[in-house]
Amino acid sequence: MSKHRVYVYVMDILKNINMRPEDFLEYSEDPIKLFNEVKDYVKEFIGNVYSVKVHKIFLDHRMLDGVIEYIVTSSLGSISVKIIYSSNPTKTLMKYYIEEETSKNTKQ
Repeated sequence: MSKHRVYVYVMDILKNINMRPEDFLEYSEDPIKLFNEVKDYVKEFIGNVYSVKVHKIFLDHRMLDGVIEYIVTSSLGSISVKIIYSSNPTKTLMKYYIEEETSKNTKQ
């Protein structure tokens, strides 16, 4: 079984970050606290961060994968930032987008 890691996805860049998976699980109980742990990394791409809101939380209980999406207001405007916990972040992002599209279609 592949090892889970923590990634940040911002501005179409996926980056493995220096965070222990155990820390992700602990901080995920408070998503804003989790964002604050990666804020300096995110600022490298989007500049100053003015506000952060949790947009959506996705969990795949079968694979133990997760995505927390934030809408971050920065010097570039409103930017989507995702923190991903997965052994295969690309596949997890695909599942996230499929689930998001399915939930949009269900609401219509």
